Amino acid sequence: MKKQISLLILTLSVCWSCNDKIKRDTEPPIALYKMENDYSNHAFVMLSFDKTEITGLPGYFYDDGPHNFPLKLTNNYYLRGDFGINTAYLSISKEAYNEHNLSISELYQLIIDFDPYVEYYICKDDTKIMYSQTINGFNTVQYDSAFINKLIIENKLKKYFCRIK
Repeated sequence: MKKQISLLILTLSVCWSCNDKIKRDTEPPIALYKMENDYSNHAFVMLSFDKTEITGLPGYFYDDGPHNFPLKLTNNYYLRGDFGINTAYLSISKEAYNEHNLSISELYQLIIDFDPYVEYYICKDDTKIMYSQTINGFNTVQYDSAFINKLIIENKLKKYFCRIK
């Protein structure tokens, strides 16, 4: 019990220390994470804090275009394409998820990794990380993957990202 309380206090203090640095916007925060295994083509779900139940499901996974996340970066890092720190990955592909109408209990049985992230970051300031670009008449958000890869290689992620795991 003492260990759980200490872990909770540590987690909250890390989040609060980064709280003022994270840009507030209507968009969800930009997540950057590192995984031991490549689940980039796997479907995923959101779990409760205690990981005992599914609390969020993705809609439809797109094959291409601006919604094709995650974006693979260098050294097993990925950008976006998840439900946050409580994401769990399934044994089925995104395509299989789109094709089948599985129940919550069926999806829970398909979870292969309840804690997939080795490291997890939230962007503090997206002014260098992303930019708007018009493609085929539509305004889209683009990510400067070259800049982010440079931050990873030079071990400077903390300049623009707040580590929460």
